[in-house]
Amino acid sequence: MLKNIFAGIEYIVSRMTFFIFIAMVTAVFSQVVLRFVFDSSISWAEEFARFAMVWIAFLGASLGMKDGSHTKIDFFINRFPWGVKRLILIFNKALCVVFLAFISYYVIAALSYTMNTLSPGMRIPMGIMHMILPVAGVLMIIYLLRDICHLVRNEPLATEIE
Repeated sequence: MLKNIFAGIEYIVSRMTFFIFIAMVTAVFSQVVLRFVFDSSISWAEEFARFAMVWIAFLGASLGMKDGSHTKIDFFINRFPWGVKRLILIFNKALCVVFLAFISYYVIAALSYTMNTLSPGMRIPMGIMHMILPVAGVLMIIYLLRDICHLVRNEPLATEIE
């Protein structure tokens, strides 16, 4: 059951990332064609591309957390016996949960202010741009809690068994 929920989350996030990327490429390509062929431009294309890239980066970061593919230096941690290594990993992941919860909480608190500020090009609330921080934060927290549960139960991490 839980595995299906994680698979559903991954499917939605990866599809969102894909479609945002396609929209960004389309907007930038259209901007280039319009500028150099027709001597015209789309006023919002550059801003949209910037916003889309930020969303893609954060959604990709949450997928990276799911896969355990973020950069890590585990040379020294791998020298410890499994019990000590497990405790270090639990502490590390719990610290990441606290950090992400802290960031997500304060961004959510600030969203009420940023929803009143419009972006210069697209004229959309800047809160929409900032909303990716708590969305990605919650996704990362979910994956970290899954890993912590596996470590506490002394099971292999989901990234090791897939």
